Amino acid sequence: MKFIPTGVARLDHALAGVVHCLRDLGRAMQSRDAASARGWACLLVQKLGEHFSDEEKMMLESRWPQANLHAESHRRVLLQFERFERELEQRGVIFDLSYQALVHLPEILRVHVITSDFGFAKFVTGRARPPFSHVAAYPGDARRSLARIPPSSATKTPLH
Repeated sequence: MKFIPTGVARLDHALAGVVHCLRDLGRAMQSRDAASARGWACLLVQKLGEHFSDEEKMMLESRWPQANLHAESHRRVLLQFERFERELEQRGVIFDLSYQALVHLPEILRVHVITSDFGFAKFVTGRARPPFSHVAAYPGDARRSLARIPPSSATKTPLH
């Protein structure tokens, strides 16, 4: 995974460490070195948890209005990384887990950084206003968020 900086040094430093662990985990999986892969997976989960904890402290300090939603996203991401670590411990280096380490986990992290961390970074650096409360945080929230939009802002034109 290519490191994508957010522009906030405190976030970027920790994220760089997470990306480093992810790369080395991928290398260990490619070389089928189970002991090394387990070590990198353990360190990756630890570094990711530390990064999320520090980021959540920053969100509270800066009064980020989306802190709860963002923290929930952290829990979901960390859960997937922890699940990978457990499966690697139980099953060893197999194709499915190699695929997860090389493709799936980096993509989960990349999407999280782009969809969540960039918004927080813009807010904390003053480059953007906080998101509106009626905007869906996740695709599954679309109907609930649309229900909160005042009727006057809804389009009157049929969509066919």
